[in-house]
Amino acid sequence: CFSYAFHSGRTVTMIRVGVIGLGYWGPNLLRVLNALGECRVRAVCDRSQDRLERFAAQVPAAKCTRDASDVLDGEDVDAVVVATADHTHALVAAYAMTLGKHVYVQKAMTTTLAEADELLAESRQRMRDCRGRSNIRAGLRSWSARCRRGTGCR
Repeated sequence: CFSYAFHSGRTVTMIRVGVIGLGYWGPNLLRVLNALGECRVRAVCDRSQDRLERFAAQVPAAKCTRDASDVLDGEDVDAVVVATADHTHALVAAYAMTLGKHVYVQKAMTTTLAEADELLAESRQRMRDCRGRSNIRAGLRSWSARCRRGTGCR
């Protein structure tokens, strides 16, 4: 079991993750997160009630919602996976970091260089990890390790 401390000094044993978006890549990310021993999916969000119902069985202990703010504003989530439409990635990721969450963003991470610069600055200022998807399993594993250490982008 892993133990880590966030900058607040709160020690926990597991990364509590919220998944926002269950469209094309969201279900794959959800499956991999469930397989990682250091993560617990605490909330899933999608605008489609049908998708929520379809994937709720994979995470019976997770809160299911159609409103992303329920995931982002919750104190029971340390980190979020963003698998929404491309044009929303930067906005959701930046907002999540302002709330102290670590962020894993499905590709394309941003749609402009200015958005990428903003996410990097937010990550450095808040000392939160924000990364875009590469290899799903290796990417999520290394992301969760950085979240446990409480480090941000370099």
